[in-house]
Amino acid sequence: MAETLLKVNDLQVAFSTPRGEFRAVSGVNFSIQTGQFYGIVGESGCGKTITGRAILKLVPPPGRIVGGQILYHNNDVVQMSESEMRQIRGRCISMVFQDPAAALNPLFTIGQQISAVMKRHKMGSNDTIHENAIHLLNDLGLSDAELVYDSYPHRLSGGMQQRAMIAMALCAKPDLIIADEPTSALDVTIQNQILELLVQTQRERGVTIILITHDLGVVAETCDEVAVFYLGRIVEKGTIGEIFHYTSHPYTKGLLAALPNPKKLQQELSVIPGMIPSNPDALRGCPFEPRCFARMTKCGLIDPPTVRLSTSHQVNCHLFNRVD
Repeated sequence: MAETLLKVNDLQVAFSTPRGEFRAVSGVNFSIQTGQFYGIVGESGCGKTITGRAILKLVPPPGRIVGGQILYHNNDVVQMSESEMRQIRGRCISMVFQDPAAALNPLFTIGQQISAVMKRHKMGSNDTIHENAIHLLNDLGLSDAELVYDSYPHRLSGGMQQRAMIAMALCAKPDLIIADEPTSALDVTIQNQILELLVQTQRERGVTIILITHDLGVVAETCDEVAVFYLGRIVEKGTIGEIFHYTSHPYTKGLLAALPNPKKLQQELSVIPGMIPSNPDALRGCPFEPRCFARMTKCGLIDPPTVRLSTSHQVNCHLFNRVD
């Protein structure tokens, strides 16, 4: 069996607001094996990005991790100091951000930014760093790598900027990359190229990738396993085959039903009724209950149990609770 690279136990992330504490992530549990392509999926505001940032202890203030463990190689990231985290970020765990134009520093060339990461983690002499950076840019499909290396971010297209971001994420040879909506700011053609690049990177370099996305179609094409988030909780998780062929949670069913079907072009798209609650902390029971087509009385009163449907497939839903 593959080694467990990352294990998240009961993760809790909260934000202080004038109205009190808001739980953006509430009791999240998942584990990722070395070499996996793991998907985190859900609609905007469900806690996907905050979970990814929590792994690197980059939750923006006034947010903070208030509970749980994030075990990387069995070492708890939550308990690490900032100086210890600086040794982890980039070198062991890297992040590819959603908007490369905002993530790249406009005052420095691509080469300066990649070299800074490599120098930070002592990846060789200046000549070696330059040579390795050019080689990496070439590997990632940037044919005129020398020109890209000397270019400022605004001189590059969106797809080139995202490839440069991936180069920055890979340059210190981490074993885990968190890709946060890496294709959402790109057009469809470039989206496919970036996804293919991530899959190729995972296969050739053996790096583990967490893909954060709202698109189940993207997850189906790339990931081995997936966790479905709703309002800061995981409502269902399993292998790609289990999630797509043995879909269990009503929310996951709603997401799949909303995917466009080329065989049903004349039919209206299915939608999940209702809206995401503005104050989920005030809800009792299952957070999806107000929008669920299968809700029962107890759904609005009691937190749903975690039911294991197989060794890898579990769902948090009263529909599967065999004990009343």
